[in-house]
Amino acid sequence: MREWRRALSSPLLTVRAPTPADESRGRLLALFLLAACAVMVALLGIDLVEFSTGITVHPVWLTVDVLMLTVFTGLYFLNRRGYRRAAAYALLGALMAAPATLLDLDTLNNSLVIFALPIALASFVVSPGASLVVALLSLSMYVLSNALGRSGSPFNYLGVMALLILALAMSIAADWLQRALEQARAAEADLRADIERREKIEAKLTAGERRFRQLVENAGEGIAMVDNAERFVVANRAAEQIFGVETGGLIGRSILEFVVPDQHALIERQTQHRQHGETGSYEVMIEHPDGVQRILRVTAAPQYDPDGAIIGSLGIFFDLTDHLRVEAHLQRANAELTRHYSSALALHQVSQALASTLDVSTIYRVLYHEVAGRLLGATTMVVALYDEAAQVLRGSFAIVDGQDQDAAALPPIPLGHGPNSETVRTRKPRVVDFSEIDDVLPRHDSLLQLGDGPPPRSSLYVPMLSGDKVVGVLNIQHPNPDAFTPDQVRLVSIAANQAAVALTNADLFATLEQRVAARTAELNESEKRLRAVSEATPLPQIITRLSDTTILSANQPVCDLFGVQSARLVGQLARNYFRNQRQFRQLVVQVHRHGAVDQVEVEAMRADGTPIWVVVSMRLLDYGGEPALITGFHDVTERKRVEQIVRDNEAKFRSLVEQSHDGIVLTDARSLIVEWNHGMEVITGLARSQMLGRWLSDSGLTLPLDKTRAARAGQPPVIEQDFVRADGQRRSLQVSPFTLQLEREQLFCAIVRDVTEHRRAEDALRDSETRFRQLAENIREVFWMSLPDKSKVLYVSPVY
Repeated sequence: MREWRRALSSPLLTVRAPTPADESRGRLLALFLLAACAVMVALLGIDLVEFSTGITVHPVWLTVDVLMLTVFTGLYFLNRRGYRRAAAYALLGALMAAPATLLDLDTLNNSLVIFALPIALASFVVSPGASLVVALLSLSMYVLSNALGRSGSPFNYLGVMALLILALAMSIAADWLQRALEQARAAEADLRADIERREKIEAKLTAGERRFRQLVENAGEGIAMVDNAERFVVANRAAEQIFGVETGGLIGRSILEFVVPDQHALIERQTQHRQHGETGSYEVMIEHPDGVQRILRVTAAPQYDPDGAIIGSLGIFFDLTDHLRVEAHLQRANAELTRHYSSALALHQVSQALASTLDVSTIYRVLYHEVAGRLLGATTMVVALYDEAAQVLRGSFAIVDGQDQDAAALPPIPLGHGPNSETVRTRKPRVVDFSEIDDVLPRHDSLLQLGDGPPPRSSLYVPMLSGDKVVGVLNIQHPNPDAFTPDQVRLVSIAANQAAVALTNADLFATLEQRVAARTAELNESEKRLRAVSEATPLPQIITRLSDTTILSANQPVCDLFGVQSARLVGQLARNYFRNQRQFRQLVVQVHRHGAVDQVEVEAMRADGTPIWVVVSMRLLDYGGEPALITGFHDVTERKRVEQIVRDNEAKFRSLVEQSHDGIVLTDARSLIVEWNHGMEVITGLARSQMLGRWLSDSGLTLPLDKTRAARAGQPPVIEQDFVRADGQRRSLQVSPFTLQLEREQLFCAIVRDVTEHRRAEDALRDSETRFRQLAENIREVFWMSLPDKSKVLYVSPVY
């Protein structure tokens, strides 16, 4: 089977197929086609030899050989492309058609032999039952050819039976071979699946074993196995490091060699537990070969052989030495942290209490109750304040057993060599007992002994510092010797410095209160003076708050200006009396930025809504302890009215000048043109923009100043003169000059009228009258001319 499978796996038999069964049939068909091609090549060679040697060979056989070789070759490549069924059916058709066409050339017995080829091939390349179908078709053709008499031999019953038997045998063989192949293929697939499954399981087992070995070797905990005699059988590198030996140094050695002698009994008891199948965990102390002792936590479990017998123990070792050391350190640190937290909490409470008061007595009592009493357990406290100018410490507060003492009765302590003086000079706390004080300080009963209780045994002196300044010395006395620890001294120093800051703030607050009272009195006096000045001034003035422009003060002239009583004006918003409130806000912003606003015209309104115009000036000032504005007003309503009238008259004058058909020209005293209206442009042909600012003589006009000045008193003279325009036209002009005497200057004015057409009309009229007279004088008849009502005779002929 393997040789057969190896033969079918040749590259020449490779075909495309969707399923393994089709691939097998395709390979069989390819093998048959290759064999057929080989046979046809051999037959073609034989026929060529016979034909060339003269042996009787029909020429059709050569053609058939070539045709069949071509068909087999084409079907071979068609089969390789995956078209197996088409190639098989085409091959069967060719094999069946060949004997049918060659019946005339050969006998039917030979054709039966040829029919055997497609019968044998059909079952293997198509299906197991295909051989019977092909056999029936072949025999039908054979019987038909024999019946038609085309055969050269009698009917071959044995050949027909042989073909039927061959077809049946081929069908049975093909069916058996197909089932055998399918069973072999299924068995092979199962075998391959089983092999693949085993290989995967082996790979997983190998990978798991590798990972387990790596895990054991790289584990941070020591892992080892001992036999029943507690001798090491297996140990990882971490276990060797824990026991302090080199690589491989544990194998074969007993664990009792490392355990300290007083714990051998513990190991023996644990071994007995393992022998009974129990798992346990315990701590044991071992000793390295170099003498270093370590504490281990061991977790052990019994190990069994395949028969279930206990063969030893598997142990996991964890070195607790560093852990226990860190745990002990953490416990000490936790205790220290708790103590520091308690101290910090007490100090925080002291800080809050000191920050919440500015009373000196309260500051001293907080120090006594929270620091001396709660923190130190002392009953006596003295505070002496330092006078730097006099170099003296003076008692400020003293308390014993909760009872206030007369600190003023304590004598002042000049700086010397006692503990108070040393504390001031060094600015560092000092702890002494009273035996040392007796040696270095003269006894002052009032200072060293306060109250009627037993004398103190130790005393703490702490400087009270506010920045770089020594405020005083805090003295706490305790009845026990060595009562103050360094941490307590440090905390008391912090509390003393906070108390010094609080005392400094209290002193500053007291000084500030005095200054505020004095400043308030000054402001009140200044406000009275300002109010008196404001009331006495004849100009309208108001004082407003800078933040919201509320009127704080108003004198009588401003009340008269806005038409409202003073009592009603105070408290109102100043911006409500301005027509354009946005402009008023801009003025306030300008005052806030620059400190002043001078002579700004704004439109205001009276209380009844009447508009008025005022000139505003503003200044910043402090009024009643808050920023304010003093605003002065000057009523310019009448001036604005007159200015408006002047502007209106000027507009009317300009409109009259511009719309006049006569030319109007104005010059100053120097004869410079200051006005040239549209009429002058039409009359002279010179543009206004061209003539303004030029000499009058540049225009071609002459204005006799002597007649112009004379015209001021009476009727202006009328002067006729000829004028040549810029375009060359000659015009007759009437000029009426006169003088305008303004407030600041004198102007010369001339009204120019173009009388050219009027002159022409008069000339024409005179000519007509002359002709009429000449005609009338030459008429010899009497006639006259009169008005239509004959009330007046206008002309009488000379004949009459």
